[in-house]
Amino acid sequence: MLEHIEIQEKTWTRPSSPTPSEIQLMIAKRCGVAVDELLGKGGGARVMFARQTTMYLMHVVYGFSLTEIAASFGRNRATASEACHRIEDLRDDARFDRHLTELEELLRSAGENGVRP
Repeated sequence: MLEHIEIQEKTWTRPSSPTPSEIQLMIAKRCGVAVDELLGKGGGARVMFARQTTMYLMHVVYGFSLTEIAASFGRNRATASEACHRIEDLRDDARFDRHLTELEELLRSAGENGVRP
């Protein structure tokens, strides 16, 4: 017979995180785009890619909900969801995955060390 097994529920807590605006500023700087472009409409491929990457990192590194992310960009939840899916799909490319891993580590380090842009 199986004995009673206690399963402890793991709780995940968001790392000490910069604000959405601070994360947007950090990634905009790394991607070479202005924050106004990142938050604006359209903007060409480079800006859209930076925007999608920022949305993805906010979700993956800090656990912001898609609704929170969308609000911080003035967009809807579906847009944030699509951005996260697109960036996740691109991780199949080893070079891109390494680049994204570096950005994730940068953001985690910033949060742990209380670094602000």
